[in-house]
Amino acid sequence: MVPAGGGALQPLTTLKDETSHLWPEFLPGGNAILFTTVTGVRGPDDFQIEVQRLDTGERKGLIRGGTYGRYVPTGHLVYYHAGTIMAVPFDLAQLAVTGPPAPILEGVMPSTQNTGAGEFSFSNSGSLAYLPGGFRGE
Repeated sequence: MVPAGGGALQPLTTLKDETSHLWPEFLPGGNAILFTTVTGVRGPDDFQIEVQRLDTGERKGLIRGGTYGRYVPTGHLVYYHAGTIMAVPFDLAQLAVTGPPAPILEGVMPSTQNTGAGEFSFSNSGSLAYLPGGFRGE
């Protein structure tokens, strides 16, 4: 990250027991980021969506087994898991999941790069674009 006023490059996150951090996304207000942590060999359960406050560096896990977390204007966190786009209610003020996850679309193509991501995107207005294809497994 580079501060708005310029200056030296600063890391957003620091690896703990993970092998990598992927797909950072600033949440509305710019005070926190979502990202995916990876442990292990990148099977469906080797991912976790986390949130980190930028002012304190406080970090917490949100979704075990989820990848490519994105906040959508309906107040939900959407993510990919094994061929399915899932949604869960998300409180921006508390940076917390507030209900159970639910599938919103099955049969979504996984990334051809074996990254664990799904081939989908949401617009700022909430429209969804995706590639059909389903989960290939290991």
